[in-house]
Amino acid sequence: MMDFNKLEFYVEKAKQQWMSGDEHGAVESLYKAKRLAAAMESEAKFKLHVGHRDAIFIK
Repeated sequence: MMDFNKLEFYVEKAKQQWMSGDEHGAVESLYKAKRLAAAMESEAKFKLHVGHRDAIFIK
């Protein structure tokens, strides 16, 4: 599921934590954002691949 709102939430949370001096919390939030972004990328690549494969069979 493409959850851009959650991704934006983690990045904004990391920014706020960094600005308040909570570097450890900021790193954890960025790590969560990174993992979510990687999962979203994998999902998008899979959908592109499946869509491409389906397009070949339709022709």
